Amino acid sequence: MLQTRDVDSVITTGELLELLKEKCEDGFQNLPPTALDETELLFTNITSEGQLLGGAEGGSGGVLEYVFRHAAQALFGLHVSQLEFKSKRNKDFQEVSCEADGKVVLLFAKAYGFRNIQNIVRKLKSGKGSGYHFVEVMACPGGCTNGGGQIAPLLPQTPKQLAARVEDLYSQRTIRPPSQNKLFEDVYSKWLQSEDQRRKEMFHTQYHAREAFASALTIKW
Repeated sequence: MLQTRDVDSVITTGELLELLKEKCEDGFQNLPPTALDETELLFTNITSEGQLLGGAEGGSGGVLEYVFRHAAQALFGLHVSQLEFKSKRNKDFQEVSCEADGKVVLLFAKAYGFRNIQNIVRKLKSGKGSGYHFVEVMACPGGCTNGGGQIAPLLPQTPKQLAARVEDLYSQRTIRPPSQNKLFEDVYSKWLQSEDQRRKEMFHTQYHAREAFASALTIKW
């Protein structure tokens, strides 16, 4: 395994917008459309026609929702059409469960915002959260659409109104689960074939302790 960092640096959507404004003299709105090739399409959720796709509904990409449905079907033969979340302390701390034969066989949770993350960590440390099979955390209240690096609203629009607008547009996506992505199927069948170990090496990550740093000035690039 190569000893490399998972992430060296990132660029936010807000920074990307500023770069486009700075580099495009005629305005980035006048940039000519450019078609994506098959390699680029493999790593995006945009079709060659420019249609936005999604693996599942959900303001933070639908990862939890997709994994929940897949686990219910693969492990227990249960088809879950609609996920019913139950708010715990607040709307950014929710749980969803699946029952079979009168028993809860899946218990997932999502915790958005640092306060909710702290609460769920306390539950896990105390043993009260040991029943969770999957926990999705996001630092930003409301999830990805309310991220600090997102494009800022233009007055008189408020951040809350912009987030609601983004959520509305996001909900209009065409849903295509990853299992129905032909490009992914080709990668698995032609390149990885049936080598489970190779799949793990290519697509699975490993978790390890990180050195703490006091400020961004101490990051080793």
